[in-house]
Amino acid sequence: MKRRAIIGYWLLLMVPALAIAAAASWLIGREQDRVNQETQMSAVQRARRIADDVQVFVEDIRGPFTESLIELAGVNPCQKLGQWKRDNPLVRSIFVWHPGTGLQVPSLTKTSGPEELLFAVRYDSLFSGRVPWCQPSEYAMDTSPNGPKQLNMPLQAVAQQTQAPRKPSNYYKSSTDRVNIRRMAGNLVGNSWSSANPKQAEPQLETGWTPWFSENQLYILGWARTPQGLVYGIELETMYLVSRLIARIHNSTPPNGTFYRLLDGNGQLFHQVGNQEMSSLKAKLPQVPLAMVSLAPALPHWQLAVHSFGPGQTVGSYRLLVLWGMILAIFVAATLVGGILLLREANRNFLDARLKTSFVANVSH
Repeated sequence: MKRRAIIGYWLLLMVPALAIAAAASWLIGREQDRVNQETQMSAVQRARRIADDVQVFVEDIRGPFTESLIELAGVNPCQKLGQWKRDNPLVRSIFVWHPGTGLQVPSLTKTSGPEELLFAVRYDSLFSGRVPWCQPSEYAMDTSPNGPKQLNMPLQAVAQQTQAPRKPSNYYKSSTDRVNIRRMAGNLVGNSWSSANPKQAEPQLETGWTPWFSENQLYILGWARTPQGLVYGIELETMYLVSRLIARIHNSTPPNGTFYRLLDGNGQLFHQVGNQEMSSLKAKLPQVPLAMVSLAPALPHWQLAVHSFGPGQTVGSYRLLVLWGMILAIFVAATLVGGILLLREANRNFLDARLKTSFVANVSH
């Protein structure tokens, strides 16, 4: 009876211990899921702030250039545009097109370089009138030699937050990037440009920005058209914009267990940013991202994909689960070992007591 009672006591100790271990494991799993969700939400929110900064960054460039193009109305813009190309790293190419004489700048002669010839071929659809200058803002033109590839799809696939007015993050507001960009672009119009009070074009003067796809690359044209049909403008250095974007992504390191993939207009991987543990877990990288944050309309069809190392699981969660698993294992093991030791000790005491009783009974007889 005593042995049964001891086993019963041991079971009374063991069953609650296992119940507590199971409950603790369930609670740990729930807490880990919550932590993972917060981590992933934080990564997505950071990506959206990066997209907002890109929009404001591009607007900081477009605003001064648009005002500068407006100021060139009524004068020969060739000299001023040439100065921009020489002095400003944001300007890749310049152009002046006249409806009567055609493309004046760059001039296509036997001495023209390959860059000028490629420029003329790239925008032949615009200069020939086959494609209008004023494009719907939700479309981006694709002029690849193989024909349209539906890259000029409506940018309704853009995340809904791109439809709202963009506001720069606190990082971009206080960063030297914005100061440098405003200085570089603002030198064209002095220090008078303000995003809050931009200069308005004359009613007869049209201005705009046209995203253009050619040979799987994105180009951005800023232009102005006079009532006489003269069109002049600039082609922005897209790679400079992308380099600033990459720097911005690196300055906003994704949370542990997540990483960013910058996808170009063709959906191809252009750059990837993540923590140092990413290289050891490449086999576990998921194909489906947590979110796709569009960079349109600043960079049409470019996207920032937010990935996690596993469905509902981040790299740090493995360490936490192992830690809590070890704690639970120690707790259960201690309970089992303690129960076994108590059982052995009680059994030994029971045997000693029975021997003593038997000895006393034998002596008394």
